[in-house]
Amino acid sequence: MSTPDALGDSIAANKIAANKRVKRRKTVATIALLLLFGTAVPLTFAVTKMSKQVLKRDDTPVPFNSAFADAATDFMGADISVVEVNTLNHKEGILILVQPHGKYANDDGSFAFPTHITLNGFIFGTQGATTAALNYVAGELPIPIQGEINFNGDGNNYPFDKYLSDVRVKVVAESGKTQIPPNVSPIQAKFTGAIHEWIYTPSQITSTQLGEVGVHIENSRSGPIKIFVFFQLILIALMGLVAVIITSVIIMRNQKLEIQFFTWLGALVFALPTVRGHMPDTPEIGGLMDLFVYLPATWLITLSIFTSSYHYIRLRWSEKH
Repeated sequence: MSTPDALGDSIAANKIAANKRVKRRKTVATIALLLLFGTAVPLTFAVTKMSKQVLKRDDTPVPFNSAFADAATDFMGADISVVEVNTLNHKEGILILVQPHGKYANDDGSFAFPTHITLNGFIFGTQGATTAALNYVAGELPIPIQGEINFNGDGNNYPFDKYLSDVRVKVVAESGKTQIPPNVSPIQAKFTGAIHEWIYTPSQITSTQLGEVGVHIENSRSGPIKIFVFFQLILIALMGLVAVIITSVIIMRNQKLEIQFFTWLGALVFALPTVRGHMPDTPEIGGLMDLFVYLPATWLITLSIFTSSYHYIRLRWSEKH
């Protein structure tokens, strides 16, 4: 039979233990809230940087001249711009406008001589583009030339993937001038890339034919796209971790499971492909982000479903027996 003093000591000990549990819970809750709201700081910074980069349009043309075109007054101008990037088909849409200057041009801006334009590596017959703009008669006005070029690269490192392509332009004007090679016009080209999802790094191709101007283009994804994909991947990883944490806590405490919990886990399995598919220009399954984030998160959620199902069945079976 316990004495009043012993009973009082037991009650006091229980209160102390209860207070310690409450303090631990408050500490854990405080840490969780700090982590939760602490992420708002880098997130706000990232969103601010994204908005500035999205609104910023760095479309300043980069000059690239062929041989003997730097100080020429008689030359062909070539405005080269990127209008589309298709990573799935590994093709890049290019728009080129060749305009005559000096002796090659009439007063109205038309070609003074019969002119032929050569675009090495161009693919025509797409998006209504034809090769009609490659051959001009004297007096004809320039027509924009649109086509596609193939580029090299692999989306395995998405969103840090890079793609390489080459654009080569050569213009022959039948001016009757004797030179080597005959009638090849100097070209003053300008490259412009203004699609904000991409960063373009153009450089001069030195191993070109005489009179030809070549531009080597390296495409990499812009900072806002990388930040957006990064947060999407964090979201996918958190889904998998939260499913495992909640399932583990329920099983360790031997708590009963509600059917709604299985509905939530099942919804997560279908939510992950949706989140992944909403990333800009998402590559097919098989990239590094799938091996390190998407597939592990899917497996964790699936494992949580199997584990919680076993726990649910075991509890139900023990209740009946």
